[in-house]
Amino acid sequence: MTDRQKQQIIRLRKEGFGYTAVANKVGISKDTVKSFCRRNGLAGEMAAVQGDSVPGCRECGKPFTAYGNSRRKYCSHECYIRNRFKGGDAGE
Repeated sequence: MTDRQKQQIIRLRKEGFGYTAVANKVGISKDTVKSFCRRNGLAGEMAAVQGDSVPGCRECGKPFTAYGNSRRKYCSHECYIRNRFKGGDAGE
């Protein structure tokens, strides 16, 4: 991996891009990007979220950060369960 590629990875991760997106832009494998990020404290950053606003939980409306999954709809498992089974006979 070149120094230029390393700098690109750092910049893209700080902008919120995931491993696969970074790998595609830089032209190296996803595993190489992931390994570099883990060694350099860039792992676990937020996935790129489309739009300017922070998503709101579908159940309670509370804003949350969708780490690792830009399509996440709920802030917690509790909100997911409440929304999934509200008003129904589930579990009865």
